[in-house]
Amino acid sequence: SGDYRDSIWFDVEGAAEEITEYPMYLTLNLARVLAYQEAGLVLSKKEGGEWALEHLPSEYHPLVRNALREYTENAEIDYDEALAKRYAEYMIKQLIQ
Repeated sequence: SGDYRDSIWFDVEGAAEEITEYPMYLTLNLARVLAYQEAGLVLSKKEGGEWALEHLPSEYHPLVRNALREYTENAEIDYDEALAKRYAEYMIKQLIQ
């Protein structure tokens, strides 16, 4: 519904500026929002990351895999901030098309 999309969009609308502060959260949430927009799927963060690995350019897979590792294993991740910013910008472009 529109309410669901609005609520998940609200979570990610500042992602390009905020992704270096909250890389795991925003990486996975951006994937969830795009999966909902493109395929009508309501996914968990983990499922959103798995969807991203199947549907996004391979350039972003290391970031998504790291976010999934942090989320599922509580792993300590040293994120590539430049990649994270490119990912956020790419995802926002997909979402506002």
